[in-house]
Amino acid sequence: AAIQNDEAPSPDQTTESVEEATRRFAEERAQALNSPKNRPSLSPDLLVGWPNPFNDVINIRFTVPRTLKDTFVWKNEEDRPTEIDLEADVPWSGGQPNVSVKIYSINGQELVTLHSATQGVGESTVHWNGTDAFGRKVASGTYFCKLQLDDWSVTRRLVFIR
Repeated sequence: AAIQNDEAPSPDQTTESVEEATRRFAEERAQALNSPKNRPSLSPDLLVGWPNPFNDVINIRFTVPRTLKDTFVWKNEEDRPTEIDLEADVPWSGGQPNVSVKIYSINGQELVTLHSATQGVGESTVHWNGTDAFGRKVASGTYFCKLQLDDWSVTRRLVFIR
């Protein structure tokens, strides 16, 4: 007589299969986003500074987005990969991205780090008072604020007027 095994998979086996499928799906999304043809940029809406120009303190709001739609923009709409669900969560490495907000001089010198942490989804605000990492006032001029989310970044121009 043939022996039939009608037992359901154990919870550990089911969980492992779901975890593997989830990991594979995240890897496929990441590969599609990193292909040279389809590589998007971070949305400029993720980093906003006001008032700009400023003479005392500038408020810098940055966002760690939840969905791919809120995160990326494509130079040409036809470059956007059709196999990606833009409503899907962003596949951040480790579940949450490493986030930094830094100020740079016009010649690329890093002046100060305003924020550096692993961070979950949401908006945050930092402030820059026109000083470097040693507390020295910088000269009037153009500076750059860079938001880094894992391997992705977006930069904004800031104008400091004394």
